[in-house]
Amino acid sequence: MNNNSLYQAGITSVEEVMKAPEKFIIPECLEACKILWDKGIDTVQCGNYDDPVENGFWIEIDGLCLSEENRNIFNYLANNDKRVSYHGTQHALTLKVARGPNASQELCCIANLFSLQDTNHFVTIETFLDSYKRTGGEYCFDDYGYGYQKINPKYENATLEEALIKRNKLELYNEEEGRIYDSVHALEVHLNYLEKTNHYTK
Repeated sequence: MNNNSLYQAGITSVEEVMKAPEKFIIPECLEACKILWDKGIDTVQCGNYDDPVENGFWIEIDGLCLSEENRNIFNYLANNDKRVSYHGTQHALTLKVARGPNASQELCCIANLFSLQDTNHFVTIETFLDSYKRTGGEYCFDDYGYGYQKINPKYENATLEEALIKRNKLELYNEEEGRIYDSVHALEVHLNYLEKTNHYTK
C-alpha cells in the first residue's frame, strides 16, 4: 500500500503541501486535511504508514492560526472527545483515530466540526510601519527588563510605501482593510473566507 517515494518528506510548509497534497499526505488523512484547509485552518503534519500502529492515523493542526471560535471548539472537543488532544503545547493540536476502514470518515467528521475562519496572519498599517522604523534601531530595555528597539533615525520619516517596497510586501497590502498580510498563503486564506461569506468582489 505504501510507495516509498510518497509521504516521506521532512518539515514542509503548508503552502507546498497544498500544491501537491497526494505526495505528502496518506489517503486516510487527506480528505480531512482538505476540509480543514477549506475552512482556513492550517495543518502542520500528519501520520503515515511508518508510524507505530498504536499511533493510529492523525493530523496536527497549527494552533497559532485558529480563530477564537475554533480555539473554543477545539478546547471543548479536547475535554469531551478522546480523539482530540493537545500534543505537548497549546499550539500543537492533534486529531487522532484508530487505524481501520472508517479512519478517513472519522477524521472528516471531526474536521467538519470546525467553523470557517479568516486568517489572523496580518498586521495593521501602524504596527507594520512602526516595526519598519525600528529596523536597525538601538536595542534597549524597559523598566520591566523587556528588550525593544528604538526608532532608527535613518527611518523615522519613512513612508508606508517605502516600507512595503523594502520588505517586499506591496502585493500583500490591502489599503481598504488597512492590513498587510504575512504571506501569499495568508492572503489566499483571507480571500477564501471573503468568497465563502459572500464578501469577495473581483
